[in-house]
Amino acid sequence: MVGLERIIRSFISVDVEDDKLLDVFQTLQRRLVETGNVFKLVERSNMHITLRFLGNIPESLVKRVMKGLEELKFRQFRMEFKGLGVFPSRSYVRVVWVGVGEGVDELRDIHVQLNGILGRLGFKSERFSPHLTLARVKAVRSRAELVRLLQEYDGVSFGSMDVSSVRLKRSTLTPRGPVYDTIMEVKPRP
Repeated sequence: MVGLERIIRSFISVDVEDDKLLDVFQTLQRRLVETGNVFKLVERSNMHITLRFLGNIPESLVKRVMKGLEELKFRQFRMEFKGLGVFPSRSYVRVVWVGVGEGVDELRDIHVQLNGILGRLGFKSERFSPHLTLARVKAVRSRAELVRLLQEYDGVSFGSMDVSSVRLKRSTLTPRGPVYDTIMEVKPRP
């Protein structure tokens, strides 16, 4: 009898670990809450840019993804966080995010490589809109206040960081929110 294979909820990301940037993001989260809307804020320790969400996949496929990630090539680069935005639109806000200025082309190049690597493993190609999620919207009580905040920070640079790794992460869902663990880290190489 064959046992059930373990399923792992996983994604590939660039993690944000710079304390100054994380402080700025938490200040932005406080400003969001002050608009009177209801949010589920992303935990400080969970802030990242998702390059590819893989979903719930068998452990054997995770191992194949790890092998594929050995092909990933990129140089260390500077990434700037710039401006606030929302998904899917200002008239129906579900997610509030910080965008990327400098470094966006490098992120897109990594994403194109990931689409190729993952495509060979049966994953469908995905579009990519580089962003860091600050909050998910639970209830909109003052759209006007939220839009004012978005306009206030339109095009504003919040700081930058060096991207020195890409990580394959496991996401464990708990009643208190997701817990992320690094499965594999890929360092820059040309």
